[in-house]
Amino acid sequence: MNTLQYFTSLESAVSSLFGEETKMEQTRQLSGGDSNEAYGLTLTDGKCIFMKSNSKENLSFFTAEAAGLHAIARTEAIGTGRNLPDSWIGFFRDCRLAPQFQDADRYFEREDRKKILRLLDHLDEILVEPQKPSLLHGDLWAGNVITGNDGRAWLIDPAVSVGHAEADIAMTELFGGFPPVFYDAYKAAAPMQPGYERRRDVYNLYHLLNHLNMFGRMYLPEVKYVVGRALQSL
Repeated sequence: MNTLQYFTSLESAVSSLFGEETKMEQTRQLSGGDSNEAYGLTLTDGKCIFMKSNSKENLSFFTAEAAGLHAIARTEAIGTGRNLPDSWIGFFRDCRLAPQFQDADRYFEREDRKKILRLLDHLDEILVEPQKPSLLHGDLWAGNVITGNDGRAWLIDPAVSVGHAEADIAMTELFGGFPPVFYDAYKAAAPMQPGYERRRDVYNLYHLLNHLNMFGRMYLPEVKYVVGRALQSL
């Protein structure tokens, strides 16, 4: 698709969503993000919207994200869900940590691999099954919470799954954290189970490994530190 076709298609999409009289007034490319191009669009009706762009071969990125956002919106809260016959610890081990460790194998030495296997084998001695499974945002750091035109907070860029609510709260503490009032309000609504601080680092190990695989060995020391610290408690 050439540039003219692209913007004609975009104009059509804007009109279908916001009305035939609504057009694009200004388009600016935004920084940030790793998988998509990001833009801020100013419309003739005064609305400012955020848009992500990718090739049509990656359409599934957006359909999966839309489904996740819809699921989050239906809960009207973070950390609510329905009872499901799933094993959270098994899922976190087999579908989160193990694949990331495998992708990062080139960074580890023999002794590191022994520690990793021990951690995975004893994960059920650190993590706990949730009393009630929760719908997780999956990437809940400060950069994925924005203020909308209405002044309210909005969540973006989810990686939705079902599991323990602690996993989302742990992620909020990984890269700078949220304001103290956020944690006070959360704990008032849903008190944390004892031992959360120990589990938090293991939850965030998944994100650290993901960053190690995406951005390189600058994250390796922290990954090794978390693995070693987790093993000390076994």
